[in-house]
Amino acid sequence: MRERIRPLLLGLLVAASWLGTTGCPDTCDVACGKLEFCGLLGDASRSHCIDRCEDAPADGASRCADCLDNTGCGTIAGDRCDEPCAGVVEIEKD
Repeated sequence: MRERIRPLLLGLLVAASWLGTTGCPDTCDVACGKLEFCGLLGDASRSHCIDRCEDAPADGASRCADCLDNTGCGTIAGDRCDEPCAGVVEIEKD
């Protein structure tokens, strides 16, 4: 019985440590990824957007990412996330 449990436990340990090191995308990846997906980065690159976002206070970046992540592209372009994202990222509008 121990011979069966030991490999299973080892597999679970490896899986848990892998999940712990990969983690979730950070808030700036979420915010800039959504702007890129919606075509609202303008001339800025995603890496430039992330750099700017990372220079902002963490709580501001978190509020901005939450707004962008939970809002449709058309609504973002319609100024829905302008206030939470002020000073964090630039939302390019047509």
